[in-house]
Amino acid sequence: MNTPIPCIFRHLGTLAWLFLASVSCQAENLLANGGFDHKDGPLTGWITDYAFSENTNYVGNKDRVSVVDGKAVLKPASDGGAKMECRPMAIEPGFKYTAKLDVKGGPFRIYFAGYKWKPGIRPHANPELGELRMIYKSKAIADSAAGVKSQTVELPGVKLTPQAKTALKEVRFISLFIIMIHEGTVDNVMLTKAPDPEMKF
Repeated sequence: MNTPIPCIFRHLGTLAWLFLASVSCQAENLLANGGFDHKDGPLTGWITDYAFSENTNYVGNKDRVSVVDGKAVLKPASDGGAKMECRPMAIEPGFKYTAKLDVKGGPFRIYFAGYKWKPGIRPHANPELGELRMIYKSKAIADSAAGVKSQTVELPGVKLTPQAKTALKEVRFISLFIIMIHEGTVDNVMLTKAPDPEMKF
């Protein structure tokens, strides 16, 4: 006599696999090089060269960011600090973004920057930072750490006001922005997204 138990187990196994696949998909790192170990170069996927900005504090910024022992090291030359950010990625309305990373040193500030196209730039899929204008900043983490400290920053990170939603409607790309006022390191950067009704605008 056949028993339905094996069939039930098969269904439970399928459901478990779907659940694990869903969790895995949600936990996928949106950054191709969060560990600074990409085969094409340790800073692949990150922006450190701000010479295009003609800001005297950051014209030489790329020489102040390096990767040592698998960690990004930022060595400011002045009180302006040293900075880096991931390459801009298209924002997807209806999703919140969460970045987790290990940071040491500082003081530092970490936040999500929101960008739109500069006037006269024809939209395309892979913008350079010089083609964009920053128009939004998420709530920042401002801290310092004598030892390695795990940090988490979110977009939006706060309950959005109608005014904030209006501003976010203009955002086309986001990046994770890191600035060190004094020398510090960054490692193990994980950027994920998850559905969030607050981000439907």
